[in-house]
Amino acid sequence: MTVQPPPKRSGPHPWVTIAQAVVDDLYSLQGYDNVMLCHFDRKAGVSTPVAWAGRHSEMMRRAAGRLRQLFPGADPWEISTRWDVNPSMVQLWSSGETVIDSVVNLNRGVNAEAVLELISRVTSIRYAICVPLRVEGVSIGSILGFQRSPDFPAAKVRYTEAFARQVALSIHNVQLLNLQRQTSAALASSMQLLGQAEDRTRRSISEFLHSQVQSKLLVAWSRLDAVRAEDEASQRVLDDVRRDLELLREHDVRLVSHQLHPEALSVGLIPALQVLVSRFRRVIEINLVANDVLVQLDTEGSEQLPHDLRLIVFRIVEEALGNTLKHAAATRVTVQLTLQDRRLQLMVSDDGRGFDPHTVTPGLGLRCLAARVGASGGQWTIDSRPGGPTTVRAWWPQ
Repeated sequence: MTVQPPPKRSGPHPWVTIAQAVVDDLYSLQGYDNVMLCHFDRKAGVSTPVAWAGRHSEMMRRAAGRLRQLFPGADPWEISTRWDVNPSMVQLWSSGETVIDSVVNLNRGVNAEAVLELISRVTSIRYAICVPLRVEGVSIGSILGFQRSPDFPAAKVRYTEAFARQVALSIHNVQLLNLQRQTSAALASSMQLLGQAEDRTRRSISEFLHSQVQSKLLVAWSRLDAVRAEDEASQRVLDDVRRDLELLREHDVRLVSHQLHPEALSVGLIPALQVLVSRFRRVIEINLVANDVLVQLDTEGSEQLPHDLRLIVFRIVEEALGNTLKHAAATRVTVQLTLQDRRLQLMVSDDGRGFDPHTVTPGLGLRCLAARVGASGGQWTIDSRPGGPTTVRAWWPQ
């Protein structure tokens, strides 16, 4: 007989934690000599042991250790069995029925048959009950209880089957929870990428306005400046057009360019926020506060406040002020920044009418910012209630 090394594992089985607790509980409650839980891979058509408990666990662990020495990097338990290897396995996996049979029959045709027969003789374990773990009519695994006697009392069988149903439900819930976490992580990653794409687009448009549009407006203004009208009325029209072009070039285009991508961030976060706040102060009272530690460290190229972090803080304040103007009917806003014990904290609070956070769905802008805050290692909250106030908080450990 040629012994093949067990397959290498790419990592712990996702069931391993719950599976070990399951076999330990069933072993202690029902008096089986040994209990095993297996995972069934329908796509591959194989069953693989995941966890084991019982009277001979220590002996099995020593045997497993010896196999690991012989086959480094392999897991001795991952000996996969095809579902159609023998009639007992066909009955278990195809019909979803409980199977009670001898260990020899259950393992007939398995690659490790000789090894398992030897273990059966050494431990005196001769018989087993195999109960499928089924979810929505589909087998996802099985629980096996081993004992020396062929007698499996009806009450013991019913208990094991009921236990298996609860285990299947628990495993299914764990799978759904893992899927939800993966989906949430993928969504957060997508939001982060969307935010990064938005920043690149903003920067590109800002640079285009600054380098292309402003230059062309300057050329047009210069050409008009060389034109002289034949009468006074026409000259006044030309002068008005030149003033409009100058206002458009020096104010409107420059303002939009800075709004799309705040160049002041390269100098510091506080200067950029001062420019931002000045735009909103025409319609609402805003108090911008920063502690001395932050002011001293908020310099160009500061390692304490890298550009990406400054940009995230800037966008949060920008989004919060925009939402305040659109929805809050507030008269006063406080923007407070604190850097203390290597922890950056931001608070934006208004005296508006507030809202119920449980009934209002955040917009795309807030969701993108939330993803970027999380990706940057920060956290944030929005506290509000009908009647106000509303407070946005964000913090980053440095």
